[in-house]
Amino acid sequence: MKTAVFSDIHANEEAFLACMKRGHELGCERFWSLGDAVGYLPPSQLVLAKLQEEFSLCLLGNHEDMVLCPSLADPLKALVYGMERTLGELTDEHLRVFATWPRQDDVALAAGRILLVHGSPDDPTWGYVYPDTPLDAYANSRRQYVFMGHTHRPFIRKHGETIFINCGSVGLPRDRAGVASFAIIDATTGQTTIEKVPFDPQATLRRATGIHPTVQARLLAVR
Repeated sequence: MKTAVFSDIHANEEAFLACMKRGHELGCERFWSLGDAVGYLPPSQLVLAKLQEEFSLCLLGNHEDMVLCPSLADPLKALVYGMERTLGELTDEHLRVFATWPRQDDVALAAGRILLVHGSPDDPTWGYVYPDTPLDAYANSRRQYVFMGHTHRPFIRKHGETIFINCGSVGLPRDRAGVASFAIIDATTGQTTIEKVPFDPQATLRRATGIHPTVQARLLAVR
C-alpha cells in the first residue's frame, strides 16, 4: 500500500486538488496530513472537508495551534498569517476538529516504524528541520522513518539508521514557486519519494483575494 503524506496545505485549493489527483494517479490508497491545513490564505471549506473525509490521519500544525490559542501568534506576523480572517471564517466545529488532532503519531508499517510530526522530533509542532539542519540530535529516534513539514522545503536524508523526510509544502512552497510537493511511502518496501506537482499560483490569487503581499510574493517567486 502506498501512502501520500501532505503538509502545509495552507488552504490552497488549487495545489491541494492537484496533489490529490497525482496521489490517486500514483496508486496511493491512504492519505495523511502533517498539519497547517489553514493559515496565510483564507480558510478553504473544500480542503477541510476532504481532510475529514479522505485522510486517515491529521496532525496539529503550528497554525492550528495558533487558531486554538491565538496568544501564541507573534503579533508582528499575525497580519502575514491572516490570523484575524482565519479566526473569523472558521466555525466552532472546525475548532473542535482541530482540537482532536494529535501533535505527533507513531505508525508501524511492514517497512518499519514511522514518527510523524509537523515540526521536529524534539518539538513536534513548532520545531524546524531544514535541508541543511544537522540531524545528530535525532539519530536515536528508534524509528526507521521520520516525516516532517513546517519549513516548506522538501528533502530526503538518511542519517544513521533513520531516513528523514520533509514533505515540503502543498500550498505555499518555498523551494520553487508554483510547484507543490508531498511525500509517498510504500508500506511494504519502504521506498520513499518526493512528488512535485505544478499548480497555477495566479488562479490561487484570483480565488483567495486580500492575502498579505508577502504571501502573494511567496506564491509567485522563488525565495
